Amino acid sequence: KKSQLELLSALVKASSWTRTGCIASAFLSQAGVVENRKVMVEHHGLLTALSKLALVSGDGECDRIRSDAISTIEHLSREAGRVRETLSKHEGIMLAMTRASYNRRPSSSSSMYGMDEESSTETSRSTQLALKRLVEII
Repeated sequence: KKSQLELLSALVKASSWTRTGCIASAFLSQAGVVENRKVMVEHHGLLTALSKLALVSGDGECDRIRSDAISTIEHLSREAGRVRETLSKHEGIMLAMTRASYNRRPSSSSSMYGMDEESSTETSRSTQLALKRLVEII
C-alpha cells in the first residue's frame, strides 16, 4: 500500500508533463483495479491532476491524454458512495466530464487510435453515463 501511495504521488507530480500519454495511461491502469479507486480519489492532488489532463488542449498525443484521463474518471465514477460524492464535488472533474460528454464524437483522432465510429460512440455513451452518475449525487 505504501508503494501505491508513492506511485500515485509520483504520477500527480509528473502529470504536468503532457508531451506523452504515459502518465494518463498509468492513471487509467491504476483505476482499472477496483481496489485502487477509493485510494486514488482520496489521494491529495490526484483529482486536480486528472482533471487538468482531461482538459489539456491540442491534437495528436493530447487526444490520447484526454481520452485516458476521461476514461480514468469514468472508472472512478463506477464506485458508489463516498468515492462518487468526492468526484461530484470536484469542480475540475465536473468541468472535464461535462466538456467530454459534449466533445466526444467520431473524428480523425479516433481512427488514428484504432477506434471506429461504433467504438467512439460507445466511448461517448460511457462518458455521458459517468457524468449522469456524478450529477445524481448533487
